[in-house]
Amino acid sequence: EWCLDGWHDTYKGAPTDGSVWKSPDEKKVLRGGSWLNYPANCRAAFRLRYARDDRNYHLGFRVMMIAPRT
Repeated sequence: EWCLDGWHDTYKGAPTDGSVWKSPDEKKVLRGGSWLNYPANCRAAFRLRYARDDRNYHLGFRVMMIAPRT
């Protein structure tokens, strides 16, 4: 899952309101794993650091939709 947040080595100073955490680093956070990773890496807490234009056969995306309120 690609995240809008920029890469930071730790969570120190991270926003607590869900807003984007900007960074001078051009690389973005990629969370979770893929079919290529070990099971322990296939969780949202697992983070990687990639440039937005990086391409690799094990990078992908997850489609999500916000459900309408009823």
